[in-house]
Amino acid sequence: MKSAFYGLHPSVSFAYFAIVLAFTMIFSHPVCLFISFMCGALYAFRLFGRAAFCRRLSVILVLMLFTAVLNPLFSHRGVTILAYLPGGNPLTAESLIYGLAAALMLGASAMWFLCFNAVMDSDKIICLFGQIMPSVSLVITITLRLIPLYIRRMKDTWDIQKCADCGNGGHLAKIRSAFSVISSVTSWALESGIETADSMKARGYASGRRTSYSIYRFDTRDALCISIFTALGAAFAVLAAFGAVSCSYFPVFAPELSAGSFAAFSVFAALGLSPLILDIQEALKWRSLRSKT
Repeated sequence: MKSAFYGLHPSVSFAYFAIVLAFTMIFSHPVCLFISFMCGALYAFRLFGRAAFCRRLSVILVLMLFTAVLNPLFSHRGVTILAYLPGGNPLTAESLIYGLAAALMLGASAMWFLCFNAVMDSDKIICLFGQIMPSVSLVITITLRLIPLYIRRMKDTWDIQKCADCGNGGHLAKIRSAFSVISSVTSWALESGIETADSMKARGYASGRRTSYSIYRFDTRDALCISIFTALGAAFAVLAAFGAVSCSYFPVFAPELSAGSFAAFSVFAALGLSPLILDIQEALKWRSLRSKT
Protein backbone atom coordinates (compact mmCIF):
# COMPACT_ATOMS: atom_id res chain seq x y z
CA MET A 1 0.00 0.00 0.00
CA LYS A 2 1.44 3.37 -1.03
CA SER A 3 1.42 5.97 1.73
CA ALA A 4 2.21 9.65 2.13
CA PHE A 5 5.52 8.72 3.72
CA TYR A 6 6.29 6.66 0.62
CA GLY A 7 6.11 9.84 -1.45
CA LEU A 8 8.94 11.54 0.43
CA HIS A 9 12.38 11.91 -1.09
CA PRO A 10 14.46 8.70 -0.73
CA SER A 11 17.11 10.48 1.36
CA VAL A 12 14.44 11.54 3.88
CA SER A 13 12.99 8.03 4.17
CA PHE A 14 16.44 6.45 4.42
CA ALA A 15 17.53 8.92 7.10
CA TYR A 16 14.36 8.26 9.11
CA PHE A 17 14.78 4.48 9.08
CA ALA A 18 18.47 4.83 9.92
CA ILE A 19 17.67 6.97 12.96
CA VAL A 20 14.89 4.73 14.26
CA LEU A 21 16.83 1.50 13.73
CA ALA A 22 19.96 2.96 15.33
CA PHE A 23 18.04 4.01 18.45
CA THR A 24 16.30 0.62 18.59
CA MET A 25 19.57 -1.30 18.48
CA ILE A 26 21.61 1.01 20.72
CA PHE A 27 19.25 1.71 23.63
CA SER A 28 18.03 -1.37 25.47
CA HIS A 29 15.57 0.26 27.85
CA PRO A 30 12.48 -2.01 27.78
CA VAL A 31 10.08 0.93 27.43
CA CYS A 32 11.99 2.24 24.40
CA LEU A 33 12.02 -1.22 22.84
CA PHE A 34 8.29 -1.64 23.44
CA ILE A 35 7.57 1.77 21.92
CA SER A 36 9.71 0.95 18.88
CA PHE A 37 8.01 -2.42 18.42
CA MET A 38 4.50 -0.99 18.68
CA CYS A 39 5.23 1.95 16.35
CA GLY A 40 6.83 -0.36 13.78
CA ALA A 41 3.91 -2.79 14.05
CA LEU A 42 1.33 -0.03 13.59
CA TYR A 43 3.08 1.32 10.51
CA ALA A 44 3.58 -2.18 9.08
CA PHE A 45 -0.15 -2.81 9.58
CA ARG A 46 -0.81 0.40 7.67
CA LEU A 47 1.49 -0.63 4.82
CA PHE A 48 0.61 -4.31 4.39
CA GLY A 49 -3.01 -4.58 5.54
CA ARG A 50 -4.47 -7.00 8.06
CA ALA A 51 -3.95 -10.35 6.31
CA ALA A 52 -0.36 -9.80 5.15
CA PHE A 53 0.58 -8.15 8.44
CA CYS A 54 -0.76 -11.07 10.50
CA ARG A 55 1.29 -13.54 8.45
CA ARG A 56 4.47 -11.57 9.01
CA LEU A 57 3.66 -10.94 12.66
CA SER A 58 3.23 -14.67 13.35
CA VAL A 59 6.74 -15.39 12.08
CA ILE A 60 8.23 -12.51 14.07
CA LEU A 61 6.43 -13.60 17.26
CA VAL A 62 7.81 -17.12 16.90
CA LEU A 63 11.35 -15.73 16.60
CA MET A 64 10.76 -13.45 19.58
CA LEU A 65 9.46 -16.34 21.70
CA PHE A 66 12.45 -18.47 20.72
CA THR A 67 14.83 -15.67 21.73
CA ALA A 68 13.06 -15.00 25.03
CA VAL A 69 13.12 -18.69 26.00
CA LEU A 70 16.64 -19.41 24.80
CA ASN A 71 18.44 -16.64 26.70
CA PRO A 72 17.65 -17.73 30.31
CA LEU A 73 18.62 -21.30 29.42
CA PHE A 74 22.21 -20.25 28.62
CA SER A 75 22.61 -17.06 30.67
CA HIS A 76 22.48 -17.46 34.43
CA ARG A 77 23.62 -14.03 35.54
CA GLY A 78 21.63 -12.10 38.11
CA VAL A 79 20.98 -12.29 41.83
CA THR A 80 17.24 -13.04 41.88
CA ILE A 81 16.98 -16.83 41.57
CA LEU A 82 13.53 -18.04 40.57
CA ALA A 83 14.21 -21.75 40.20
CA TYR A 84 16.87 -24.27 39.28
CA LEU A 85 17.04 -25.97 35.90
CA PRO A 86 17.41 -29.77 35.60
CA GLY A 87 21.15 -29.35 35.06
CA GLY A 88 21.50 -27.44 38.33
CA ASN A 89 21.94 -24.00 36.77
CA PRO A 90 19.86 -21.19 38.28
CA LEU A 91 17.03 -19.48 36.42
CA THR A 92 17.30 -15.82 37.34
CA ALA A 93 14.75 -13.04 36.92
CA GLU A 94 17.39 -10.77 35.41
CA SER A 95 18.28 -13.23 32.63
CA LEU A 96 14.58 -13.75 31.93
CA ILE A 97 13.95 -10.00 31.68
CA TYR A 98 17.02 -9.57 29.48
CA GLY A 99 15.72 -12.32 27.19
CA LEU A 100 12.40 -10.50 26.89
CA ALA A 101 14.25 -7.25 26.09
CA ALA A 102 16.36 -9.02 23.46
CA ALA A 103 13.19 -10.48 21.94
CA LEU A 104 11.62 -7.00 21.83
CA MET A 105 14.73 -5.61 20.15
CA LEU A 106 14.64 -8.39 17.55
CA GLY A 107 10.93 -7.90 16.91
CA ALA A 108 11.18 -4.12 16.68
CA SER A 109 14.12 -4.31 14.28
CA ALA A 110 12.27 -6.86 12.13
CA MET A 111 9.19 -4.63 12.01
CA TRP A 112 11.17 -1.59 10.91
CA PHE A 113 13.05 -3.61 8.29
CA LEU A 114 9.69 -4.76 6.91
CA CYS A 115 8.61 -1.13 6.65
CA PHE A 116 11.97 -0.22 5.10
CA ASN A 117 11.56 -2.93 2.46
CA ALA A 118 8.06 -1.66 1.61
CA VAL A 119 9.03 2.02 1.40
CA MET A 120 12.56 1.85 -0.04
CA ASP A 121 12.15 0.06 -3.35
CA SER A 122 14.89 -0.57 -5.91
CA ASP A 123 14.35 2.76 -7.69
CA LYS A 124 14.95 4.69 -4.48
CA ILE A 125 18.07 2.69 -3.67
CA ILE A 126 19.49 3.43 -7.11
CA CYS A 127 18.61 7.10 -6.66
CA LEU A 128 20.56 7.22 -3.39
CA PHE A 129 23.58 5.04 -4.15
CA GLY A 130 23.71 4.93 -7.95
CA GLN A 131 26.37 7.64 -8.18
CA ILE A 132 28.18 6.85 -4.93
CA MET A 133 28.31 3.05 -5.14
CA PRO A 134 27.06 1.98 -8.58
CA SER A 135 28.18 -1.65 -8.26
CA VAL A 136 26.61 -2.10 -4.82
CA SER A 137 23.36 -0.47 -5.89
CA LEU A 138 23.26 -2.69 -8.98
CA VAL A 139 23.76 -5.87 -6.91
CA ILE A 140 21.06 -4.82 -4.44
CA THR A 141 18.64 -4.01 -7.24
CA ILE A 142 19.23 -7.32 -9.04
CA THR A 143 18.83 -9.21 -5.76
CA LEU A 144 15.56 -7.47 -4.91
CA ARG A 145 14.29 -8.28 -8.39
CA LEU A 146 15.54 -11.87 -8.39
CA ILE A 147 13.95 -12.97 -5.10
CA PRO A 148 10.28 -12.59 -6.16
CA LEU A 149 11.07 -14.04 -9.60
CA TYR A 150 12.82 -17.00 -7.95
CA ILE A 151 9.83 -17.66 -5.67
CA ARG A 152 7.34 -17.37 -8.54
CA ARG A 153 9.37 -19.68 -10.78
CA MET A 154 9.72 -22.21 -7.95
CA LYS A 155 5.93 -22.28 -7.46
CA ASP A 156 5.32 -22.77 -11.18
CA THR A 157 7.95 -25.51 -11.43
CA TRP A 158 6.54 -27.27 -8.37
CA ASP A 159 3.03 -27.24 -9.87
CA ILE A 160 4.37 -28.72 -13.10
CA GLN A 161 6.27 -31.39 -11.16
CA LYS A 162 3.15 -32.36 -9.21
CA CYS A 163 1.18 -32.71 -12.43
CA ALA A 164 3.93 -34.87 -13.93
CA ASP A 165 4.06 -37.16 -10.87
CA CYS A 166 0.24 -37.44 -10.77
CA GLY A 167 0.37 -38.15 -7.04
CA ASN A 168 2.50 -41.29 -7.47
CA GLY A 169 5.17 -42.28 -4.98
CA GLY A 170 5.62 -41.82 -1.27
CA HIS A 171 7.66 -39.46 0.85
CA LEU A 172 10.93 -40.43 -0.84
CA ALA A 173 9.52 -39.55 -4.25
CA LYS A 174 8.31 -36.18 -2.94
CA ILE A 175 11.78 -35.44 -1.56
CA ARG A 176 13.31 -36.33 -4.93
CA SER A 177 10.81 -34.04 -6.66
CA ALA A 178 11.63 -31.20 -4.27
CA PHE A 179 15.37 -31.51 -4.98
CA SER A 180 14.64 -31.62 -8.70
CA VAL A 181 12.60 -28.42 -8.47
CA ILE A 182 15.32 -26.64 -6.47
CA SER A 183 18.00 -27.76 -8.94
CA SER A 184 15.94 -26.63 -11.94
CA VAL A 185 15.12 -23.21 -10.49
CA THR A 186 18.70 -22.63 -9.33
CA SER A 187 19.99 -23.43 -12.83
CA TRP A 188 17.46 -20.99 -14.27
CA ALA A 189 18.58 -18.28 -11.81
CA LEU A 190 22.25 -18.75 -12.74
CA GLU A 191 21.49 -18.69 -16.45
CA SER A 192 19.37 -15.58 -15.99
CA GLY A 193 22.23 -13.88 -14.16
CA ILE A 194 24.67 -14.72 -16.96
CA GLU A 195 22.24 -13.42 -19.59
CA THR A 196 21.75 -10.19 -17.64
CA ALA A 197 25.51 -9.70 -17.31
CA ASP A 198 26.06 -10.33 -21.05
CA SER A 199 23.25 -7.94 -21.95
CA MET A 200 24.66 -5.18 -19.75
CA LYS A 201 28.15 -5.69 -21.16
CA ALA A 202 26.81 -5.52 -24.73
CA ARG A 203 25.08 -2.23 -23.90
CA GLY A 204 28.32 -0.73 -22.63
CA TYR A 205 27.76 -0.85 -18.87
CA ALA A 206 30.78 0.42 -16.89
CA SER A 207 32.55 1.44 -20.14
CA GLY A 208 32.55 5.11 -19.23
CA ARG A 209 31.12 7.76 -16.99
CA ARG A 210 27.46 7.10 -16.22
CA THR A 211 24.69 9.66 -16.26
CA SER A 212 21.56 9.23 -14.22
CA TYR A 213 18.03 10.50 -14.19
CA SER A 214 15.88 10.69 -11.09
CA ILE A 215 12.16 11.33 -10.80
CA TYR A 216 12.57 12.42 -7.18
CA ARG A 217 12.89 16.08 -6.28
CA PHE A 218 13.70 17.43 -2.82
CA ASP A 219 10.90 19.91 -2.08
CA THR A 220 9.63 21.96 0.87
CA ARG A 221 7.75 19.04 2.42
CA ASP A 222 10.90 16.91 2.38
CA ALA A 223 12.86 19.70 4.07
CA LEU A 224 10.17 20.07 6.74
CA CYS A 225 10.01 16.34 7.42
CA ILE A 226 13.78 15.87 7.64
CA SER A 227 13.95 18.86 9.99
CA ILE A 228 11.30 17.33 12.26
CA PHE A 229 12.95 13.89 12.22
CA THR A 230 16.35 15.41 12.96
CA ALA A 231 14.98 17.57 15.79
CA LEU A 232 13.19 14.63 17.42
CA GLY A 233 16.24 12.41 17.03
CA ALA A 234 18.56 15.07 18.45
CA ALA A 235 16.22 15.67 21.41
CA PHE A 236 16.10 11.97 22.20
CA ALA A 237 19.88 11.65 21.84
CA VAL A 238 20.45 14.57 24.23
CA LEU A 239 18.08 13.09 26.83
CA ALA A 240 19.77 9.70 26.43
CA ALA A 241 23.20 11.29 26.86
CA PHE A 242 22.06 12.56 30.27
CA GLY A 243 21.03 9.04 31.28
CA ALA A 244 17.28 9.37 30.78
CA VAL A 245 17.00 5.95 29.09
CA SER A 246 19.79 4.09 30.85
CA CYS A 247 19.04 0.57 32.00
CA SER A 248 21.06 -2.04 33.87
CA TYR A 249 20.08 -5.70 33.65
CA PHE A 250 22.89 -7.32 35.64
CA PRO A 251 23.42 -8.05 38.42
CA VAL A 252 20.12 -6.31 39.28
CA PHE A 253 17.49 -5.06 36.85
CA ALA A 254 17.43 -1.29 37.36
CA PRO A 255 15.80 0.77 34.58
CA GLU A 256 15.86 4.56 34.76
CA LEU A 257 12.39 6.01 35.36
CA SER A 258 12.36 9.74 35.92
CA ALA A 259 10.82 12.89 34.49
CA GLY A 260 13.58 12.97 31.88
CA SER A 261 12.82 9.33 31.03
CA PHE A 262 9.16 10.04 30.34
CA ALA A 263 10.16 13.03 28.21
CA ALA A 264 12.52 10.78 26.23
CA PHE A 265 9.80 8.16 25.82
CA SER A 266 7.38 10.80 24.53
CA VAL A 267 9.94 12.11 22.01
CA PHE A 268 10.75 8.60 20.83
CA ALA A 269 7.05 7.74 20.45
CA ALA A 270 6.53 10.92 18.42
CA LEU A 271 9.47 9.91 16.20
CA GLY A 272 8.19 6.36 15.75
CA LEU A 273 4.65 7.48 14.96
CA SER A 274 5.73 10.17 12.48
CA PRO A 275 5.07 8.12 9.30
CA LEU A 276 1.65 7.08 10.57
CA ILE A 277 0.80 10.66 11.57
CA LEU A 278 1.89 11.86 8.13
CA ASP A 279 -0.35 9.27 6.46
CA ILE A 280 -3.35 10.15 8.65
CA GLN A 281 -2.83 13.85 7.99
CA GLU A 282 -2.69 13.22 4.24
CA ALA A 283 -5.82 11.05 4.36
CA LEU A 284 -7.76 13.70 6.31
CA LYS A 285 -6.63 16.38 3.89
CA TRP A 286 -7.68 14.27 0.92
CA ARG A 287 -11.07 13.54 2.51
CA SER A 288 -11.60 17.25 3.15
CA LEU A 289 -10.82 18.11 -0.47
CA ARG A 290 -13.17 15.42 -1.73
CA SER A 291 -15.99 16.67 0.50
CA LYS A 292 -15.70 20.16 -1.03
CA THR A 293 -16.14 18.89 -4.59
